[in-house]
Amino acid sequence: MRTKVLLLIIQCFSFTLVVAHLNYADSIKAIANNRIQPNDDSQGTVWFNTTGYSLEEYGFPMIDDYGIHTYSSFNYLKKVLGLANIALENGIHGDYVFLLYKFLYGGQHEPTSINPSSDMVKDMIKDLNPKFNRRHGSDKLLEILNNTASIPELQDLYNLVADATLIHAFEDWDNE
Repeated sequence: MRTKVLLLIIQCFSFTLVVAHLNYADSIKAIANNRIQPNDDSQGTVWFNTTGYSLEEYGFPMIDDYGIHTYSSFNYLKKVLGLANIALENGIHGDYVFLLYKFLYGGQHEPTSINPSSDMVKDMIKDLNPKFNRRHGSDKLLEILNNTASIPELQDLYNLVADATLIHAFEDWDNE
């Protein structure tokens, strides 16, 4: 039993070290594929500020200062924010918007999986798909996000959001 516990501790420690040393692209891929555990028992408040974001002119709706106080994932959210700042500085809008949504969901895995039934994808459909809003310029927004996503998983995400039908997007809204 002690051997199994020691082995588990070593595996967890090794995983943490590997995650801490990932480059930008590998970090985005790990977050997109939910390979990083957000709950690390760290607490604090983290702010994600999108005011003045350049895609506002294309109908990007999430212009605000978002703060989250967490009792379990402060370090994870700070890393997500750090990656978002790198994405913003380099014009990688597809990554930046994805990281904003991951941040808003606190990085939780189930509601942020990249599949048509996840809460995050449904919110992205409502917020970003021009079929569901009348914001000026929003018809180009998904194209920009898709073209600037750094990994195929995020391109798949934006294609999923763009291809959503009215029936799919509203099927669960009556239950909310």
